[in-house]
Formats: sequence, structure tokens, C-alpha cells
Amino acid sequence: MNRLLTASDTAEILRMSKCVVLRMLSEGEIPAVRIGKTWKVDEEQLHEWFKKRASAEAERRKRGDKSEIQS
Repeated sequence: MNRLLTASDTAEILRMSKCVVLRMLSEGEIPAVRIGKTWKVDEEQLHEWFKKRASAEAERRKRGDKSEIQS
């Protein structure tokens, strides 16, 4: 079974503030489920999401595109 992360764990891994992570979770940018008032993020899915996002960022930079990446 994969480890489930809290919003705080996720923020620490991504080196972002918890507030930013909570916003991204509520907007559906980061794959997660909400259980009651708590967000749970599958650690493996988070790493896959990050790899895809990093790959898209690298491709965008290669093209010289200055727009933001959409999830």
C-alpha cells in the first residue's frame, strides 16, 4: 500500500508553503482526495505528478514559451 501524505507532508516534499499546497489541492492541481476536512495525497501519485509537471516545464522552456503550465 502506498503512503498517504498530509498537506503538511506534501508541502515539505514540494518545498512550498502549506497555504500554497492547500490552494493547489482545493483547485485540483495536485492529485488528492479529501477525507472529512483532511486532504490525503498518495505519495506515488505525487511523484508522478511532479515528474510530468517538470517534464512539461522543461519542454516549455525549450520552446521559449513564457506562459504558465496548466495542470
